[in-house]
Amino acid sequence: MTSIYSKKDLQRKINTIKDRLYKDGFYDSKIVLRYKKVTVVNDDPFQVNNTSTITDHIVECIAEKNFEYVTYGKTVESYSGDLRVTIRKSDLELMLNATEIWYDVEFNVNGNIKYDGATKNFTKGVRYNIKSRKPSILEYDEIFILSEMGKENNEI
Repeated sequence: MTSIYSKKDLQRKINTIKDRLYKDGFYDSKIVLRYKKVTVVNDDPFQVNNTSTITDHIVECIAEKNFEYVTYGKTVESYSGDLRVTIRKSDLELMLNATEIWYDVEFNVNGNIKYDGATKNFTKGVRYNIKSRKPSILEYDEIFILSEMGKENNEI
């Protein structure tokens, strides 16, 4: 016997499955979203007295490095420096407002990012920039294609 679900019921069931996937560790990758806020003091042209505040957020996601895609000519290609990231819809605003996006960053289990003094420099990581964005099927997640901006590797 076939049963027909309403759209609301289907959304509830898919949200339940997605929540369980998050709890079970399916979204096991992490990206760091960095926000930099610079406070300008007295319009100083040399920016000597300016202060900057750095805030980091760690977001769970699915990250695929060197992903493959099919072009319009039916050929399979891969970008070596790109990263496909799938995040929750609830983390979308954090992602869009971030000044910097970092992946493969060293941080401990408690989520505290390793930093050097007040500047919070990473000891290891790759910085990315948003290249494109699209919603997933039924718009439950957001999929971002990130292009590599540069690497940080200061092994101590």
